Amino acid sequence: MLKSVKYLGVNFDRKISWRVHIEKIETKAFRTFINIYSPFKSDRLSTGIKLTLYKALIRSVITYACPVWEFAADTHILKLQRLQNRVLRTIGNYTRRTPIHDLHMVFKIPYVYDFTTKLCRRQAAVIQHHDNINIRNAGQGEAQHRKYKRLKLGGGQAYDRSSI
Repeated sequence: MLKSVKYLGVNFDRKISWRVHIEKIETKAFRTFINIYSPFKSDRLSTGIKLTLYKALIRSVITYACPVWEFAADTHILKLQRLQNRVLRTIGNYTRRTPIHDLHMVFKIPYVYDFTTKLCRRQAAVIQHHDNINIRNAGQGEAQHRKYKRLKLGGGQAYDRSSI
């Protein structure tokens, strides 16, 4: 029996838990990171160029079709957050003991959850104001946005998303 089906780059498993999809995009993004690891480690490129490379080559993979898997469990989204933390540490040549919050403040990069939520809300606004009535009415009365809560991030840090 099939465990998952891939449609338009999104992996649907039997329970629609998004575990399979997020594991596959994590693997793909990590493979991309490994392939371009040496420029991230080198001092020849500026931090701005390294961040642009991250946004173009890795974050685009991480956030592909995020409105579809927006309601994935926090444990799955944390896998993507850990990958982002690893890339940011490499870009800035920071140690593992550097607090995650500091990494995000220095590079002005939002957490994965916050970035995907922003993208999803922007997409919802576009749909609500679309000229086509059928597109505007699509999905009416379905799933509500999840409530903000504290999400424990790696390294024992907790980040309160309600302040955003």
